[in-house]
Amino acid sequence: TSSVAMGQPVIAFMEDEFNMTRKKATGILAIIVLVSVQFVIFFLKYGFLDEMDYWAGTFGLVLFALMETILFMWVFGADKAWREMNEGGDIKIPKIFFYIMKYLTPVVLFAIMVWWLIKDAIPTFFLEGVNPENIPFIWGARILMVIILAVIIYLVKIAWGKK
Repeated sequence: TSSVAMGQPVIAFMEDEFNMTRKKATGILAIIVLVSVQFVIFFLKYGFLDEMDYWAGTFGLVLFALMETILFMWVFGADKAWREMNEGGDIKIPKIFFYIMKYLTPVVLFAIMVWWLIKDAIPTFFLEGVNPENIPFIWGARILMVIILAVIIYLVKIAWGKK
């Protein structure tokens, strides 16, 4: 069920920005997932899934949380963000969370990123302790993730250009 939930924003993006029907958007996403998952299935024993899980599910999660926090509270503007968060709610968010989101959250996420960069990310990137037989498959996982990210960025750029 979580896989379906994670696909929903992609489907909604394709529907809204490229005027696709839900059926077509779902079909395109299903084909992309079906092709991508084959690598995970066939190269599981070589660390393909572990590599994707580390960069996307561990490191990437914190990286994107930091980027979103900075964009929302500092680029979009903390006052506008705060008004947006309280818009239409039955209760008002306590003001302490304004300061937590603006100052504390980015600092904590940045500290986690620096810690991971030193402790885990650099050794992981340089494949320390990895079986040499697994190295081509791990690089394959990295290349697949970069391609997927590049395609997403490109599609957002196209959609942004239409506005």
